[in-house]
Amino acid sequence: MKKALRRKTGRVLVSTVSFPPDFTGAGLRALRLCERLNRTYGINFNVLCSRKDGKYASDDDNKGISITRFSLTTEDGLWFPLHILLVFIKFNAYMIRNRKKIDVIHFFSFSWMNRIIMLSNILFYKKRSILEVTLDGFDDFSSLLHTGKRNKLFHHFTKFLLKRINRFILPSQGKIGSYIREGVSRNQLIVRPYAVDEEIFASIGFRQKDKLRKKLDLPNKFIMLNVGMVYPRKNQLFLIRCLELLNRKDVVLLLIGPDDPDDKGYKHRLQKYVNSHGLGRQVMFLGIKNNINEYMVASDVFVFSSESEGFPNVLAEATVSGLPIITLSLDCLDSLNSFINIETGKIIMRENFTDRDVHKHFTDALKHMLTRKLKYDRKRIRTLGLHHFSSKKADEKYLSIYSDLTDSKGLAGI
Repeated sequence: MKKALRRKTGRVLVSTVSFPPDFTGAGLRALRLCERLNRTYGINFNVLCSRKDGKYASDDDNKGISITRFSLTTEDGLWFPLHILLVFIKFNAYMIRNRKKIDVIHFFSFSWMNRIIMLSNILFYKKRSILEVTLDGFDDFSSLLHTGKRNKLFHHFTKFLLKRINRFILPSQGKIGSYIREGVSRNQLIVRPYAVDEEIFASIGFRQKDKLRKKLDLPNKFIMLNVGMVYPRKNQLFLIRCLELLNRKDVVLLLIGPDDPDDKGYKHRLQKYVNSHGLGRQVMFLGIKNNINEYMVASDVFVFSSESEGFPNVLAEATVSGLPIITLSLDCLDSLNSFINIETGKIIMRENFTDRDVHKHFTDALKHMLTRKLKYDRKRIRTLGLHHFSSKKADEKYLSIYSDLTDSKGLAGI
């Protein structure tokens, strides 16, 4: 298969609203997929995404990934019709130049940008297509048809598009029934493991923990780690309050991630709370880091408190890093239950509990780790993480999907 792949490169078009350096879960998964398949199999990718305020060049090439960034208006409010028109014009101009280079279009999420690209493809280009469901509970079939005013308004249009997708890539088994009920064949549905690059997140031995702490200038204390954009939905204030409730000076909380560009005051409010409650030496705002894997090995527990998620990349990365996880329950609970258990961490349920109770249960789990009532084998966690999230397993599925779709068109295979 590798030889066949190298004979035919640049055949996959990835379409995602945001793409690094923009901070985004779906875009980051798309980037890592492109990098791995290019590095391992020599596949070149074309990427379409939007750009904000002209921050990045409209076209650039990087490591076998050719990126075209559309300058678009927001899809919200009164700008929505202009957004749709711009996507339609720009995509068709792009395809006029590049249609012969593309066999498969791989959509990351069901954004409005992607919906208009899907429509254009159905009308004019008829390329085989894949929809990667990036947020279980948000852009799965059932949610797209029945949740939210705009989705309900465009119900028939959405169904028209989804019926013409060749393959759906799902993050878990939990939503398969909703697709089958809408008439999607079971053969079109692929559940694949979340892909974590072992060469990054499983590459550092646990004996390096002390050296990493010195290298990263971290204190010799019990370290709670959280990774994600600092904004309200990620709910970092909950973690800070748990730290306060814990009332231990030998514990620190590391917050890694960019500030929310739409609510720059949120980080300021967190810092104000930290300082006014005497936690200034225990909460560290570290901003964006490119060596997350080192911080994960150097830490003692990964803590997560988002109000809602489809599936967070960082939970898979923490598990492959061998880091135990304490997290609030999330929308993607069926996915979490498959790998967060007595051996790897703890899920704190929030349903039917007051905020005070939830804070107490979360803090109690931390106390049990500190007093060694909860013990975790980091090697065992890493082994289980690799079982669930090996990028090698995921990439084999992606290759199989690409090959099946191109072979079905009578091509020699990607």
